[in-house]
Order: sequence, then structure tokens, then C-alpha cells
Amino acid sequence: MTHRELRSAAQQLSSTSIRPAAEGENCSLTTGGEWDEQLSDRRAAALIRTSEHSQVTRRSRALVVLALLPLGLGLFACGTAPTAEPASDAGPVATSAVEVRANEIFASISGDAVEREASHYLTWKDLNAGYADCMRAAGHSVDLTFLPLWTGWEPDATSASWMGALNRPPSVHARAIAASSRAELGDGRVYSNAFNAASAKCNDGDTETVDLGNIPGQPEGAAELTDEFKQLVHEVDSRLGPIDVYTECMDAEGIDYAKDSGGEQGRQGLYRSLTAEMPYPPLPGTEEPPAWSDYLQRERQALAADNRCRRDRYEQGLRELAPLLDDFEAANRAAISATDRAWDATVAEATEAGFQPG
Repeated sequence: MTHRELRSAAQQLSSTSIRPAAEGENCSLTTGGEWDEQLSDRRAAALIRTSEHSQVTRRSRALVVLALLPLGLGLFACGTAPTAEPASDAGPVATSAVEVRANEIFASISGDAVEREASHYLTWKDLNAGYADCMRAAGHSVDLTFLPLWTGWEPDATSASWMGALNRPPSVHARAIAASSRAELGDGRVYSNAFNAASAKCNDGDTETVDLGNIPGQPEGAAELTDEFKQLVHEVDSRLGPIDVYTECMDAEGIDYAKDSGGEQGRQGLYRSLTAEMPYPPLPGTEEPPAWSDYLQRERQALAADNRCRRDRYEQGLRELAPLLDDFEAANRAAISATDRAWDATVAEATEAGFQPG
């Protein structure tokens, strides 16, 4: 079974229900506060990892690249409908077939987790190739450790203000990132003066950059298709009425998300607020600190309130999105197919270069 077939099977399985705090889903790239800084460090280390010595001198360039790297691959949203009276809390929320279909289209044009990781791997190889060659020429081996960036990521193609999947805890992806960060821990080695001198020299001459208009493995036209898709979602979102109704509903539920939302409103504001207050997640196998347990409780309460305040309008938005998806597919069928095949080629190229899909 190919990774694409696995993705399709997983999406069909997810169409049965969404459970609060379900394991293995969600990634909110609209982050802020303490977790935003920590996630940026994770991503920097994921791209640039040589030795404990050389990593520091190469980190600033990695952060610049990572700020712009993924194709507009973040998560986004939409919104009008009846008034946002809290809906009944009637157990698991059925995942709309429209939501599943939107995620399938979005993953086809902007990449699924494996395809994005493959592009990330090719970028990492490009950025580190010159340094590694220079160090080998100087008679030194270097520890080039690839750190995954997209572990546990699933698309939320309908994300906006009123729009966006319900019951998607940001903590799930944060745990996955924390697990991958184990590889960042220093090995305690002390490098010789000769190694350090060679590393400094190789870093001084290290001029590799990533052309953000030609990111390794990113299919031609993928960014444009992604932007066009996002416009559909935001078009629907704009029809769903004033988002103040949602904020008032959340206030009545005891959830004040505005203070840490960075000016974002609705679903995107809530997720930005949650990631801003999220403490660093515990590593697998370690004791869960009280701060993390307290955060998970607040996250559960916030997502339950979000479900009650947003569900009705979100479901109406999905109904309005359905015919727009038909039009989008009809107008871009050949381009979507070509982009999908190009992502397969990206995985093949990265695998040939040493990438190991999960």
C-alpha cells in the first residue's frame, strides 16, 4: 500500500467521528508566545543539524528559511449561518463528507505529511551539503541528523474563523514535535580544537541558501493552487456572519481567548490563544508536570465550548463550501492531478537521497 493509499484510508476512517482530545491529529501553525518560540527552535534544528558546535552558528539562517519555507502550507479557515446559540453537547460530532473531501483536495495540492517531510528532507540536504563536504575535506566527520518536522500532521483544509474542524487539540501535534526533539539533545562530546577550527572555517564559507521560489521538492504551481483553495474557504467564511457572536458565546462559556489571540478571531484566534499559553510538552516516558496537566484541562474545556458555539455555523459553511469544491475541481482537474503526481515524485527523489518515510 502506498503512502497515498494509507492517507486515503485514514481519512475515510476519520469520517466516522471526531473525539475530543483524539490522539494523532491536528497541527496549528498559527502559533504564538512561548510555544511559538520553542516550535521555531524545533524547526530550526530540524533543518540545520550538524554538531553541537556548528548548529549555533547556522541557526539564524535556518529560522529565516523556516519562517517562509512551507508553500503557504499553514492551516486556515472560513464563516455565516443562524445565530451562534450553544449547540447541544450530544457526544461525538460526525465528520462531514465535505470536510473529508476538502482535506483530500488540499493534501493533493499542498502535500500530505509524508510529502511535506520529503520536501523538508531535500531542503535540509541542500542546506547542509556544502558544510559536510567542507568538513570531510578537512578530515572530519560530522553528525548530520535529520529531524522530522511534520510528524503527526493532518490537514485542516476548512480552517478560518467560523470554519475549521472541531475538537482538534493543538497539544497532539505539540507532543509529536516534543517526541522528535529527543534527537536534539546533546551527546556530551567535547570536540577538538582542530575540529572547532575546521567547523568555524567551513561555516564562514558556507553560502548555501534556499531559493524560496524554487523550494526543493515543491511542485510547480502548488503554491498558487493552495492560495486559490484558501480563497474558497475564506469566501464561505465571509458569509457566515459577524464573528462577535462567537466571541460572546465563548465569553458566556467562560473562555476568554482574545487576550492571547494576536488579533485573530474565531477558530483561528482560539487556536492561537491555546498555543500561546501551552507549556512545553513532556517528552515520552517522562512524568507529566502539573503545568501540562493543567493546560490539557483548559484545552479540553476550550474545545468543548468551541464545539457548542461554532458547530451550527461550521456545518452550514460546509454545505455552502461543497459546490465550490465541485467548481474548483472541475476548473483545476488537470493541475490537481499533475501536482499530486509531482508530490509522489518528491517522495521518490527524497527516498533515493536517503529519506525514510514513516
